[in-house]
Amino acid sequence: MKRILVAVDGSEQSRKAMALAIQIATGLTAHVTALHVVVPPYVPPEPYAQGGFALEVSLRQYGEHLAQSAADEARKAGLEADWRIEIGSPGDLISEAATTLHADMIVVGSRGQGALRRLMLGSVSDRVAHISQVPVLVVH
Repeated sequence: MKRILVAVDGSEQSRKAMALAIQIATGLTAHVTALHVVVPPYVPPEPYAQGGFALEVSLRQYGEHLAQSAADEARKAGLEADWRIEIGSPGDLISEAATTLHADMIVVGSRGQGALRRLMLGSVSDRVAHISQVPVLVVH
């Protein structure tokens, strides 16, 4: 195993996923890539869109901070690490990034939503596990 892709979103489950990915990567001297996917905010049509662009910029900056911090954490553990930002659908883009980067594993946190909420809103970890061509480790 040479590369592990970790999805980061700032949640407690995401932090646990990163910690486990670092633990696994340390034993294998694997490269770690931290990925944050910014979900574009819905911005109503003009003239109602007050500050929509500023919101998207702010979300991107926050995501860059999360991904950079996660990569720094892996580097502090002595690993090679980098980070990426994508904009769009998290499940799809996490899976696509893993394929593009030739990752050997995806590590993603699960928020532990109930079955009804997961059915209504969907789950990024479920989506990734179902569509990825790369093995997925879901951290609860």
